[in-house]
Amino acid sequence: MKKLSVLILATIFIFATTSCSNDDNETKKEEEFPTTGVVWKLQTVVVETNGENQNYVATDCELESTVEFKADKTFSRKLNINADGGECSSFIQSGTYTEDESRVFTLTYTEGENVRDSETIRISSRGLEELVVDGDAATGEITGTLYTYKF
Repeated sequence: MKKLSVLILATIFIFATTSCSNDDNETKKEEEFPTTGVVWKLQTVVVETNGENQNYVATDCELESTVEFKADKTFSRKLNINADGGECSSFIQSGTYTEDESRVFTLTYTEGENVRDSETIRISSRGLEELVVDGDAATGEITGTLYTYKF
């Protein structure tokens, strides 16, 4: 019985002193994410109107949307949406970009369908984030949509 107790204590000691490293579950730092050489794929869409989450679930079609930054300071993106009939439609957009020291991108569109301004696309600890805000001054209704991409 004494040998069994020693064996159990030894096992507990080994597990207690050999743990996983601290950074296994940490979120990556912004500077660790590459800008070029990867294709960012849409992961989540969060829609909020006047501070209330709309519990929006992105469709499989929308989740095929991508953004790619190239070393020559150009970008291309494929936006997928479900049309009125539920059919998946793709829009291809491209242009040039600049990146500042805080990993915020300014996109200048040169080609594409359904082009919209994108002043808040940035790399954060969660990935590539794009915030699109729409508002109606007459009604005071403001809708923000946060798109998060991962590579």
